Amino acid sequence: MWGGDQELYLDDNRLTALPASVGSMTALRHLSLSYNAIDELPDNLIRMTSLTFLALNNNHLSNVPKSLCRLPNLMTLRMGNNNLSTLPPSFFLFDLRSSLKVLWLDSNHVEFLPETLLHMSALVNLHVSGNPMRTPPYTVRILLPTCGAAGCTSSHMRLRRLPPLELPRLESTTTTATLASIG
Repeated sequence: MWGGDQELYLDDNRLTALPASVGSMTALRHLSLSYNAIDELPDNLIRMTSLTFLALNNNHLSNVPKSLCRLPNLMTLRMGNNNLSTLPPSFFLFDLRSSLKVLWLDSNHVEFLPETLLHMSALVNLHVSGNPMRTPPYTVRILLPTCGAAGCTSSHMRLRRLPPLELPRLESTTTTATLASIG
């Protein structure tokens, strides 16, 4: 259960809820709650300001708790394989925008990502594969060039159409250099 004074692993324990007292664990840095049946998180997670890693994948969450966006040190958030269909635009506007580096939203029911995702200045890994996205979100198109090798994944999105990508007009010498660096 404990991986040290600042880590708590509660994976695969058939948990359906978390007690509100978990919010009092303010020194906790790593919390893993994967492979449970959790469908709601307590609001007092906001007090877990030391948290840098939170794994909530393979649960039954249908919404993103607003308290998560107020965790100032959270760098990795794993929320894949849940029942998420939307992400509140405000989720990307608070403390997470300068701390979150890795975001897993794979295999949910997300069709669109809010444009406020562009405010995530620290984000280097975005995983959205396995979602029924109708078009690649504008935010992902902007982020892909910046996180290419770092790990943006968007395969298996079942796209219905590809919106036009507006590129600046380039001079021929610049175009050749740009294409060579891409290829």
